[in-house]
Amino acid sequence: MQEALTGGFQGRIAQQESLAKHTTYQIGGPADLWIEPDNLQSLQIALGTIAKLEIPYLIIGEGSNLLISDRGLQGVAVKLGKGFNYIKNQGNKLFAGAATTIKELSQKALDLNLDGLASICGIPGALGGGIVMNAGAYGANLSDHLDWVETIEPGGSLHRMKKKDITFSYRRADELQGKIVTAMSFQLTRGNREAIQTEMNRVERLRSRHQPLEWPSAGSVFKRPPGDYAGRILEEVGAKGFSIGGAEVSTKHANFIINRGSATAADVLAVIKELRRRVRDSYGIELEMEIKKVGFGPEEEKS
Repeated sequence: MQEALTGGFQGRIAQQESLAKHTTYQIGGPADLWIEPDNLQSLQIALGTIAKLEIPYLIIGEGSNLLISDRGLQGVAVKLGKGFNYIKNQGNKLFAGAATTIKELSQKALDLNLDGLASICGIPGALGGGIVMNAGAYGANLSDHLDWVETIEPGGSLHRMKKKDITFSYRRADELQGKIVTAMSFQLTRGNREAIQTEMNRVERLRSRHQPLEWPSAGSVFKRPPGDYAGRILEEVGAKGFSIGGAEVSTKHANFIINRGSATAADVLAVIKELRRRVRDSYGIELEMEIKKVGFGPEEEKS
């Protein structure tokens, strides 16, 4: 495929790229091929080539919600490059590329005295992946002030979807599943800079106090069960401090599995299986994954 990406493609291409370098877990084997298009035209060329050759691919943003197997990815890993990291302003609107991080967008809103993003300022990851999973924190969601989302089809055509045409729910946006997001727009409100900064500071203090930010992780491992919190249930079954290999359940927050420095994907997966078993046996609840597992075989997926 690398030979096919010639005329017009701008960006980085690498073989056997370690995906551990591109995930917040700092875990994961290599991808057969790494493609990082610098602009929309190059992304269209890459997707067209992938579709023509019928090669499986995975879009990787900041890698903040991924557990990639130690074997890595058989296929192509695609990361949107520098041309997809931008923020533009028009009145109370912010237009941003999908590679822009949630933190960067929140900071830009603060700089412009625009309110609506302060509560989600600490969410790690890029906007593209964030909107597909409807990332949220402290009662707010990335979709709350969304205006529209632009996506690209495997064949290269662009589509714009208004917020009203997307079904958003807890950690999910139905119509964006399987889509590649390239850009989006947010409608914010004029606010008081001091008040916005105060809220952002409050959120950062909460995250620092209750989340293991000092260790590599993928954030919350499990979704919140209806009417309860995964962290509370996991703490009840004695999950805090439980470890296998280099993977350990955080003593700060039981819904975080951290990499103590030597963890493999197999270690993390083994911890996940044990936590799900404990909760199933004690409460009859099947914890649903919030992080996405990539590259695991059918036997490894069983829990």
